Amino acid sequence: MADSEMTRHLTADIAQAGAQIEAILQQTRNSSPAASPVRAAVFQQVRHTATIESHWHIAWPAWPPGIRAKIAAALQKITRRLLQWYIDPIVEQQNRFNQTVVNALQLLADDLAALHISGQSPAEARQADIDRLQGQVDALSAQLRDED
Repeated sequence: MADSEMTRHLTADIAQAGAQIEAILQQTRNSSPAASPVRAAVFQQVRHTATIESHWHIAWPAWPPGIRAKIAAALQKITRRLLQWYIDPIVEQQNRFNQTVVNALQLLADDLAALHISGQSPAEARQADIDRLQGQVDALSAQLRDED
């Protein structure tokens, strides 16, 4: 499979995952938490597409017809084996990043669902966090003053 075709395929997968994430966010904004099975199914698909493989099969399960195509496929296989040391660490790094993004999206979805259930707006939640942190800062300041 040509690099441009692989790139088009990966770009299409990424675009599809982005559209599904946008659909989840739109549904979260417009619906109740009862729609969580749909959200779970989409996140399952996002998790499934988060891992990429370093190599796609060349000339498998059947070799292409014609001697030129077979020679080209054999050369591609040899080149791929020679570059494996370079490609595999990059793919592993990309997979770690993708998994981190999936985890972050899951946390954001959980936070949005919790806000939706509690009836708080995101601004109110941020203000509550600021107030909580300010209280902790005030308590620490009082402890420091008492120690002096």
